[in-house]
Amino acid sequence: MNMRYLALVLTLVLVLLSICLIYSRQILLPQGLYVNEIRNTDGTLTFTVRTVSYNGSYHPQNIGAIWITNSTNQFVKTIKIWASERRSHLVKWVQSSGNNTTGAITGATLNSHQLHSVTWNGNNYQNSVMADGNYNVNVEFTESASTTSNPGKYKTISFTKGSAPVDNVPASDAYFTNLHLVWAPVVANEDENNISAPQILKQNYPNPFRASTSISYYLKQNSHVTLDIYNAKGQLVSHLINKAQSNGWHELRWNGKLESGLSAAPGKYICRLTTDNKTLSRVMTLSD
Repeated sequence: MNMRYLALVLTLVLVLLSICLIYSRQILLPQGLYVNEIRNTDGTLTFTVRTVSYNGSYHPQNIGAIWITNSTNQFVKTIKIWASERRSHLVKWVQSSGNNTTGAITGATLNSHQLHSVTWNGNNYQNSVMADGNYNVNVEFTESASTTSNPGKYKTISFTKGSAPVDNVPASDAYFTNLHLVWAPVVANEDENNISAPQILKQNYPNPFRASTSISYYLKQNSHVTLDIYNAKGQLVSHLINKAQSNGWHELRWNGKLESGLSAAPGKYICRLTTDNKTLSRVMTLSD
């Protein structure tokens, strides 16, 4: 009788253990979220747009805002606003942001229309990194005393924040021209001490740097290698190597020069290593 009881208990324990193994990730992460499904790719969004007058009451004077929302149109962060006393007339921005300008570039009413170029680092106004997914760049401006029933001009451009780069030139319309959206991701790197990885790209040294910087990388096997430098807009600025290399450690230096031989402007740059196996990236800072 005791043996039967013990066998039954062991069977129940095995069943419970099996269930726990199957659903362990749901138990640890409720709401069906798995660790490997949560991605927060670092990178830089660069967006440019030129506003065009619609001959409103106060033209060419205009106020405006550029801000980010997520795929369900929830407010993420104001990037730029040019309006000091009359922000209430930016009705779509106010409705979306609740007048939140934390971390935004702020300025006064403009006396003429111009080209706006802004960047977004993928964080919200609380400086927390946003998960990968679909986002919107919203642009609104007005030359009148706009209201919800009579708003100014508004445009939204969608893009996907993730490990894949984006270079989108949306079509111009009557009030928004010179549109260009670039998402330049920084691909997650392998552990620098993990020699079993297919390849390793170490952080450049020194960083930040002025005159030049050293870039070291490791190849587990022979591979064709390209090592390029991109600016924050995702544009190629320097091509360091494009050839087959043997396995082991390698080192190159970038002298902060463009392909033309001119000095690169201070700012953020992306070092991208591509082999037969994968692509890795690192963010570098060129100082004044």
